[in-house]
Amino acid sequence: MHNIVINKIQKLVTQLDLCLKGKTVLTEAATGLYAVTPWVAALAGATVYAYGKSSQHGSWDVIKFEHLKWQNLFPKLKVCLINDLCPNVISKADIITNSGHLRPLDRYKLQYAKEQLIIPLMFEDWELREEDIDLAYCKEKRISIVGTNERYEYVNVFDYLGEMVLHHMHKADICVTGNKFILYCNNHFGPYIADFLSNVCDKLGVISINEMKELYPKKIEWLGNFPHFEIPEMFKSSDCVIISTSPFSKKWIGKNSHVEAKNLLQQLDNPYLLRFIGDIDEAELKYSNIPYFPNSLKTGHMGSIPSDIGSDSIVKLQVGSLKASELALRGDFSHPLVQKIL
Repeated sequence: MHNIVINKIQKLVTQLDLCLKGKTVLTEAATGLYAVTPWVAALAGATVYAYGKSSQHGSWDVIKFEHLKWQNLFPKLKVCLINDLCPNVISKADIITNSGHLRPLDRYKLQYAKEQLIIPLMFEDWELREEDIDLAYCKEKRISIVGTNERYEYVNVFDYLGEMVLHHMHKADICVTGNKFILYCNNHFGPYIADFLSNVCDKLGVISINEMKELYPKKIEWLGNFPHFEIPEMFKSSDCVIISTSPFSKKWIGKNSHVEAKNLLQQLDNPYLLRFIGDIDEAELKYSNIPYFPNSLKTGHMGSIPSDIGSDSIVKLQVGSLKASELALRGDFSHPLVQKIL
């Protein structure tokens, strides 16, 4: 890890005045850039337990190696690395992050938690996947769940969405310069994606929610109100349709959906779907010989993730989410960084 990244972590912890002294944080021991989370909490003064297990992202040995690298970068800090999620550790936690290895945060795990526990989503409230957290049990036990306003000053994670989509396009062998694209989007990602792409492509047509139209840059061509799909002649030769739809588990494109395969074939010369986030009817599209990328995408997950484009957005989101947790622990749910769910 480059010293520039370490300096950015320390600077952001100071800017957000993140202080978790006297608190216990249970988070994941991840691989890659996401391994930063427990060390941010430790830097803020927390007692930290980082739970890891072998997964598709790396074995337990890889996790231990990553942990050692971070320990060498922060020799004065202590993070307790564990691979057994025992009741004793859960019961100590003031904050349990909604992180990969810890999910799902269900009744089986949360039965040992404090009633005053804070669970930060580590992203915005509208991005919540209900399969991640047992909301009914949290409500019963008076456990607070908070989202993080990713557009808050010093965090501004949404500013990286355009770069993420661009990276995703390059992975799909799509060139951006001089080409035309359609953005099909009904969520808050849209204006940020459009602001970036409209500066680097030839033309960008947008189908989104009418109420959000004023948030989009003037450079785009407004093609209509989501989910209505009607493509003018100018955009029929678009290189791809970029999909960003929510709820993430709903299929907006495919059989018995708002946009069926026949609509794509009728309105586009060579339909090609770039899945940034949101489900599609893969079987129907395959049957209709309509290509899409990637071939498989887990519900609620992005085609490209923040770590694909570097460390800045990861650092900002992890620090910001822990700050939202700190504010929630103090009962400050009115702070603009905090999005209270329960």
